[in-house]
Amino acid sequence: MKPKKSFSLVQAIRSYFKITPYMPIMQWIEKNISLVDDVSSERDVPDFTLYPYQVEILKTWEDMSTRKKVVVMASEQLGKSTMWIYGLLYRFVYDPCQSLVCYPSDSKCQETNLTKIQPLIRHIPRS
Repeated sequence: MKPKKSFSLVQAIRSYFKITPYMPIMQWIEKNISLVDDVSSERDVPDFTLYPYQVEILKTWEDMSTRKKVVVMASEQLGKSTMWIYGLLYRFVYDPCQSLVCYPSDSKCQETNLTKIQPLIRHIPRS
């Protein structure tokens, strides 16, 4: 005699509508961001023990009730671009809307999209 499969109405609704269960941003990054295609990365996953100051800034992306302007000023190679890219990808999943990113030039736009954003998007599971 086969055991009966349990039925969950919530799971059935979630799978029908393809609803992604909510995760706080740090947990979401840990689960969904893969750096395997980033040739400049020493690791395959983000390591926030190296840059603990990024955590508080990244958590500002969780509040979806208001628009915010977050200004991050830091010297080179401290992860400023990483923070806005992770935040933007997080919002793509939980609060999809039109987004505008201003680049200093068309070539910088193309370079960032091809080398930083697209490789990360490829590894994010589709709901």
